[in-house]
Parts: sequence; C-alpha cells; structure tokens
Amino acid sequence: QGPLHLKSITCAVEPKDWADTLKYASKSTSILPALGVHPWYLEGLPNNWIEELEKLLLEHPSAIVGEIGLCKMARFVRQHSEGKAAALAIQREVFKKQFILAARLRRPVSVHCVNQHGVFVSVMKE
Repeated sequence: QGPLHLKSITCAVEPKDWADTLKYASKSTSILPALGVHPWYLEGLPNNWIEELEKLLLEHPSAIVGEIGLCKMARFVRQHSEGKAAALAIQREVFKKQFILAARLRRPVSVHCVNQHGVFVSVMKE
C-alpha cells in the first residue's frame, strides 16, 4: 500500500474569483482549482464569460468546472426583475453552457443543485 494522496478543491463562484482561485490552488499540488459560475452569482455576468472560462480551463489542465448548478433558492431567482421563470431560464442556460464545456474538455464538474433535480436530469438527457 502506497502513500495516501488527497486532493481538495477550491471553488470559484464567479468570473472575478477565477484568478484568485487559480493563485490559491497553485500553492499546492493537492489543491485543484474549480472555475465556474455558481447559480447564486449570475447578476452582471460579462458577455464573454464562457470564452474566458474556456481559455482558463485550457491554460490550466488540472482545473475542474465548478461550482456550477441550479438553485430555486438563489436570491438571483427570487429577486430577478423579469420574474422567477426568466431567472430560472437564465440559470439553466448558464449551467448548460458550463456543463457542455466541461464535457467537451473532459473535465470533472462540481454541481450545486437545490430544488431543481428534475431540471438537472433533463439537462443531462439533452
């Protein structure tokens, strides 16, 4: 039996966290960076966020995608100016884009899912 190799994950929640997450993870080979957009942090998402995420994932092959997800309880959903249905549609689209990117790059994903399990399964089947 060899030595035990543990990995921990440090998750970014929005684009402005990505650089700090990468910097923190660079301090140890036992820390994996997770880059993504959490469902609570969709407000003010830059137009080029998915391109920037892909660029960083390609530059950092050990990075996983996360924490991404679907969450009915997010403030973004409860307080969206166009209503809950519009907010959930945006949340689903952001989640789907990140999940497709992770699949294409063959990266693991860290998922946050609250009261959206049916939607999650639906996206997985698409």
